Amino acid sequence: MGFLELFNLASNSEFKKRVQIAIIKTATAVIGEDEGLFGQAATTKRHALGVTVLNSPANQASLFAKHMVSGGNILAELTTNEDGSISITYTGTGTLDQDIEYLASQLWNDRAGVTNVDIS
Repeated sequence: MGFLELFNLASNSEFKKRVQIAIIKTATAVIGEDEGLFGQAATTKRHALGVTVLNSPANQASLFAKHMVSGGNILAELTTNEDGSISITYTGTGTLDQDIEYLASQLWNDRAGVTNVDIS
């Protein structure tokens, strides 16, 4: 997919709804993490992102959606309907929801600004 198609996928309301639920689930898990898992600095950043997500899930879903599709990890075909709306046909393996939830957890440290120095 080209950049425009990726942007359209990231902007699709159905896709963003799925992303929103995935990041809420991930945020809830992250907020309950023990500090010993990643170290204090990393845990603080991960927790802060979790609070941000729970306080503004729609806004964060939009940001996560762009991050998810930019890596080419979501495989889909976009179709422009007669009314101008865009439909998504998922073409990856597994289910779209599982892939999105997995990506949310995998991108969490990047979105939180966690570096290798933060992880002890």
